Amino acid sequence: ALLGKNTPLGVLLAALLFGVLNTGALEEAAIRERQAIALGPGGPQNYIRLGWIQYQLGEIEEAAATLGGTCQRYRRQSACALYAAVLQREGREADALEAAQMASELVKDL
Repeated sequence: ALLGKNTPLGVLLAALLFGVLNTGALEEAAIRERQAIALGPGGPQNYIRLGWIQYQLGEIEEAAATLGGTCQRYRRQSACALYAAVLQREGREADALEAAQMASELVKDL
């Protein structure tokens, strides 16, 4: 099976949230999220999805900017937790710890 118990969590989340597993489909999803944002912000969900897609595509600086801004502006637990993961991947341990702490203090939103 393509998805099994040994599938990395990030792949499972991407498959569950977006129904896609390949780079081309993720790039298409990023285009759709940017279009939705351009039509009107409407809340943090589009930004959170866009940041997660950017992270999955390896666009780490873009993901950090998207998720960091969303964490600060909307104070959503999921945005702050994903932002912490991005910061950790960048090697910014102190900043990642701060974002993770902020996420732990916020109400669960997923």
